[in-house]
Amino acid sequence: MTDTVPRVRPPESRSTAGGDDSRCAPAALDVLAIGLLYAAAMAVNLCSVEAVSVGQTLTGEEMSVSIRDVLFTVQARAQATGWSTSFTAPFYFWIGSHLAESFGLFTGRGVKAATMALLAPLVYTVLRRRLGCNGAISAFGGTFVALIPGVAMFGWLATENGLDSVLGVVALLLSTSTRRWWPASVVVAAVALVTYPTGGVWLLACVAVCCLRVRRPQRAVREALSVSLATAVAIMIVMFPIVWWTSGPRRTLVGGGTINGQPLEHLTMLVRQLAVSGRSYYYFSDDPALGSPWLAIVVLVCLLAAARQRFSVLWPWLLTAFATVVLWLPTGNMPGLRRAIPLSIVAVLVVAVALDMLWRARPTRATGIALTAIGAGIILPLIGATVAWQQAYRTGAQRLDADFPIAAGPMPPTLWGYYDGLNSGALTVEQLMRDDDGARTLAVVWMLADRNGRDTSRLPAPADIAKAALAADGADGATRVGSP
Repeated sequence: MTDTVPRVRPPESRSTAGGDDSRCAPAALDVLAIGLLYAAAMAVNLCSVEAVSVGQTLTGEEMSVSIRDVLFTVQARAQATGWSTSFTAPFYFWIGSHLAESFGLFTGRGVKAATMALLAPLVYTVLRRRLGCNGAISAFGGTFVALIPGVAMFGWLATENGLDSVLGVVALLLSTSTRRWWPASVVVAAVALVTYPTGGVWLLACVAVCCLRVRRPQRAVREALSVSLATAVAIMIVMFPIVWWTSGPRRTLVGGGTINGQPLEHLTMLVRQLAVSGRSYYYFSDDPALGSPWLAIVVLVCLLAAARQRFSVLWPWLLTAFATVVLWLPTGNMPGLRRAIPLSIVAVLVVAVALDMLWRARPTRATGIALTAIGAGIILPLIGATVAWQQAYRTGAQRLDADFPIAAGPMPPTLWGYYDGLNSGALTVEQLMRDDDGARTLAVVWMLADRNGRDTSRLPAPADIAKAALAADGADGATRVGSP
């Protein structure tokens, strides 16, 4: 291990490598790279939104997370079902519904696309400021994370999956910072946890870094107090949903997960989804999370090489990946890649670090040409696969299914038809509850009407919709199979 690779150090210790943030302001080229990476990632995600939305279908879980849970949690202070354990996602989509130029059935997808695009500049920053990589390789990493299927397939999906990883990367950036506000990382990671249970792996890594840092003798008392305060705030954040929700099951953290005791079978499944075929619950592609079998092998080789030489700076990210596997293995109820997004992010980091190691070992023009060829060999097939996937949905060769009871046809006019029927008396609330997915559809109709300035006086109020939903689902708030 060379001294040019920075470890997690107190503010008094400075490194000349790109691994700390001691400079007062980022270089102009870094700012330019961050802006371009965000714009490129945003373009990729929005193209996916446009392509998938051609079919005019919103999946059941998207409808639940981005619309129904917004009405229930924010406006009725009710937890919709025992599966609706994300507390911050409803507020996130609620804010997005007001920021959007106009609110429609697919607005949540655009909001999610804008947020997931942040991973590209965040990964660039991690590589530049924490892992000691040069600008070109860091830019490669930012591009790679926007295209790797294990991230890109959630860049358009209007659910909470992936939002926890955006917060998690921010949290680990904070925890490894030399700035005095680094204890706030625990708070950010706690928000990630109440966004989606996978946020717990980022919280674990942040806590591990904080524990290591408070053991140092320099200013240990002040830092221990700061970490203690941040921990107290984090605990309050995790417990707050129980206080906020006044009705419903008031179930937190565990979401739809169960324990079924088949870790070896799950490990085989995880390896297959990472390297062979990613097809799983709410993962709408056959491409594996790591892009292809050969790229999965590249990731494994890079992991071994990078962990050996740069473990001192990589270990928080490697701990995140390890914790993701540990959390994934015993989990039942349709385990899938939506619970393994951190693995794709860490895969990008280790590949970029390995390429940087090759450059530093022999910084010649020949090496630069070889690394450019390797980078192109990784990125270009991913671009081709992304374009092909988008084109399949844009042309109708692939389509999303309405995986819940609803009248046939494009969903926006169907839902507006429900609104007209309720207003005219041709359709009753009881009919909608019985035949057309009940309270979830009714919540969407109310949100569409309210956000677009339509009259909602003949519609049930949000609190009444929540009461009807909880009464239909039973006292414990469990939902029917197929109604997430």
